[in-house]
Amino acid sequence: MKTPKHLLTITLLVACAVSTAAQVAGTAVKEGDIAPDMEFVLPDSTVMRLSDLRGKMVLVDFWAAWCKPCRRENPNLVAAYEKYKDARFANAEGFEVFSVSLDMTDSLWRAAIAADSLSWPYHISDLKGWRSSYAQLYGVRSIPASFLLDGEGRIVATNLRGDRLDTFLKRKRRSSFFSRD
Repeated sequence: MKTPKHLLTITLLVACAVSTAAQVAGTAVKEGDIAPDMEFVLPDSTVMRLSDLRGKMVLVDFWAAWCKPCRRENPNLVAAYEKYKDARFANAEGFEVFSVSLDMTDSLWRAAIAADSLSWPYHISDLKGWRSSYAQLYGVRSIPASFLLDGEGRIVATNLRGDRLDTFLKRKRRSSFFSRD
């Protein structure tokens, strides 16, 4: 069956528009980049920046309360945080998780933090869902998405899930005669 010319033209125009939009929006960060900074206000009105955590290994984790794969991954993040929060790495002292929510409802977001025992102190959301300025800054198009930063704020790995996160952190941990697994 032959496709009419006008459908081919429309298909090509749409493909070009999508490709151009992806290039314009193609600000996705990658391994080796210095992580874009994020600024936010803590509940006590203190202004904080992601860059304030330099000197630590930081996992920037994009997630949402409604995202089932994200919620299934949260126990792995909790385990990694508990295991490595005081660890020493080649160029970092300690491990932090910096959670960035793509939720749109504050109460559901906070309930998920409590239900999943996400005990680290860094949780932010602009409550704009996929229109989140943070997600746009990092080029996040699906969740869960994560970016592991070294002590200098450089992205050293992306989307480490499950055992892969533990294995990577174990490998990067500074070996010590007294270190335990």
